[in-house]
Amino acid sequence: MNECAKKLGLTIRDSSATISCLGSFNTGSNGEVDLLFTSHFESDLQISTSAFVIEKVTDKIPHVSLPANICYKFNDLRLADPSFHKSANIDILLGVNLFLNLING
Repeated sequence: MNECAKKLGLTIRDSSATISCLGSFNTGSNGEVDLLFTSHFESDLQISTSAFVIEKVTDKIPHVSLPANICYKFNDLRLADPSFHKSANIDILLGVNLFLNLING
């Protein structure tokens, strides 16, 4: 999330919190940012929230890149991440309440 905040040019506010992460370990926050999620497909959908900034959410997911031809199975879907098959860092971890708001619009 720290690299993500820098990449997006987000202002990081001072904030301190202990956060329970994936893999059952705790980490401290490096600050907090405001986020505004918008849809690639519905221009009027906007959801705002704040998030703690930490160095690393989890290891790369998927752990290894999947064959590129797996994408053909999903040609009929509009994916937010068309590169889902490539192993990459996780920039943001959403809670279920925010995730459902994004899914339901």
